[in-house]
Amino acid sequence: MMMKNLYCIRNALNFNNKITTNGFSQINTLRKTWRDINDINLVVVDTDQKSYKTAKGIFDTAPMVSINILHSPDFHLSNIVDDDTITFMYCVKPTYLFDRTYEERIRMFYKFLESRREHNIAYVGHQKFINHLTSFREKQPLKRCHPYLHELTFQTFCDN
Repeated sequence: MMMKNLYCIRNALNFNNKITTNGFSQINTLRKTWRDINDINLVVVDTDQKSYKTAKGIFDTAPMVSINILHSPDFHLSNIVDDDTITFMYCVKPTYLFDRTYEERIRMFYKFLESRREHNIAYVGHQKFINHLTSFREKQPLKRCHPYLHELTFQTFCDN
């Protein structure tokens, strides 16, 4: 069995996709107080601007990839781009559908995480995706810029 830690971080407080003063304060607080921050090997961030700016504000040196999870009806792992070539999709209010297609996106995201060699991964993005991904399903909103640890276990198979 292979274990990985996925730290799910809800994006900073924002208004119309722009990080607010309080949002920058949330980012700075997490960056200064999170004791496991230097253990992160990879940051996966949704392609919207607020998630990207949250991730860039928190993580200085960890490699970063962007994945278009919520905004694209055609989610494919080929939608992952390196930080240097990141592109943003601007949407007014994306529709969050928890249907079969959405569940397929979750499975694809898990397969992507399983394929990575990194063991401590941060995902920065939206509360609804984090809730669905981790089954937190809290009635209260998730705290912004707070690392929720989700331990992942993957079965590994050997041919010998």
